[in-house]
Amino acid sequence: MKFENFAERMRSPIVKRIVVSINTGLRMGGMTSKVFKAAAKEINQINNIKEQRKSEMATYTVVIIMSFFVFLGIIMILNNTLFASFFKSQSSTVEMAGVMMNKVDPVALKYALSSFVFTQGIGAGMIGGFMMDGKLSSGLRYSFVLGVISLFVFKFLF
Repeated sequence: MKFENFAERMRSPIVKRIVVSINTGLRMGGMTSKVFKAAAKEINQINNIKEQRKSEMATYTVVIIMSFFVFLGIIMILNNTLFASFFKSQSSTVEMAGVMMNKVDPVALKYALSSFVFTQGIGAGMIGGFMMDGKLSSGLRYSFVLGVISLFVFKFLF
């Protein structure tokens, strides 16, 4: 009964699982030392599996985060080269053509690009963080960091 109270206070699935194993082993008349040794072995196996998952998924998380920075770099290069020359030649092209054409608003384009990068950062952070730890809170942390980076880049570098 005291183990069950302990498990309720801890609110951890692993602790609840171990308490059930210990109580079952003790009710069945097993030796206390063997029951606790089996519980310790189970905890070690669970921890080893978590560490193995974390190390295997770390590579994928790095790839996802690097893809965000590559995407950010491509957007910056496009903005500084292609779009910059497009906006410079846009006014002369419209006048030379003699036909009334709509101009592309640079502010609207900057907003669209920043929205693309921000969305990529949020999505990449959620996937990368969740893959790394298997927790939604970790994904939110990564999303927050990548979202702040994207906002910072567009606020100060564009």
